[in-house]
Amino acid sequence: QSLEQKLENWGYNKNDFRTAFEVSEYASTSPSEFVAEVFAELMSGNKLSDNVMELYARYKGVIPKP
Repeated sequence: QSLEQKLENWGYNKNDFRTAFEVSEYASTSPSEFVAEVFAELMSGNKLSDNVMELYARYKGVIPKP
């Protein structure tokens, strides 16, 4: 996917794109992939930055129960 396509997937919101990129390059491809990648990280017990968690909450990401 081109950078232009990725940015389009994020509604040209560069801040959200950058935040998603903190998780992984694949998470930056679209909001749905971001949510899936963050969920996988949380299931693995990894702690993510406040920025990532705020964006995850905006997209209604589920917090796994321990």
